[in-house]
Formats: sequence, structure tokens, C-alpha cells
Amino acid sequence: MRKDLATMAVNMEDYERIPPMRRVRDACVLRVYPDGRVALNGKLLEEVKRKNGSLELGFAWHKTDKRFVLLFPTEEPNYKFSPKEMCRDVELARALVEDGIMLTANYLMFWNAGANAWVGELDGERSDAALDRSIRAGTRRRKKQ
Repeated sequence: MRKDLATMAVNMEDYERIPPMRRVRDACVLRVYPDGRVALNGKLLEEVKRKNGSLELGFAWHKTDKRFVLLFPTEEPNYKFSPKEMCRDVELARALVEDGIMLTANYLMFWNAGANAWVGELDGERSDAALDRSIRAGTRRRKKQ
């Protein structure tokens, strides 16, 4: 039986406010797509160009938790992003899915002056069904194009 929502007693103390909605265009975001594209959004691209002057960077993930990544200036970069903000790395995408990270994966990136790096955290959770969900997400996007 459903409750009568119009007349039921509501204790406001039992509720908490939902955090304000984040606008992705205001955040620095690194994305990994099901087809292996690794892309910087416009805001992160601007930050990288301003701080680094180059789109050649070190790119690393935490050894035991791929929910955390780093982008950093280095003399020996292992990633080169194009002016179109992306590169392609199918092995990276595969490794993330094997670690339970569903694609498209969005990493919210923040400049950490102490580390001299952009530190990113996955915006989402791991999933036991990451492979199946990533394949379905990639298929839906291709059909729309």
C-alpha cells in the first residue's frame, strides 16, 4: 500500500540536502571512452597549456587503485595529446574495465602544487559488470551518430 504523500508526516531532520549540481564545463575532466580515446575537456586543456606549455605529459594511475590518476609535466612524457584534446589507448581502456571501472570514465582533475601534477579521481563507482555496461554504453553512442 502506498503512503499518502500529500498528508504523511515529514520530519525534515530525516533528510539531507543534495549537493549542488556540478557543471562539467566548469571542472577539469579527463575522459576515457570505450573505444580507447583519452580526452581532456576544454577547461583541462587550457590549464595544461597554461601551466605546461605542451600537451606532452606524464600520465600515471595509482598502483593499487585506478580510480586515481595523475597528469604531470616531465622530461620523459609517456602521453601526447593532440590539439583536439585526445589520444587513443585501447590498452588503457581495457585495463580500466578489467579493474571494474565502467567506460566512459570521467576523472575530475585538480592541480596539486605540492605534487606538481593534476590529480584526478574517478567520478563514479567501480562495478562488477563494468565490461558489459561499457560495451552497451559504447554501442548506444555509435548508433546515435
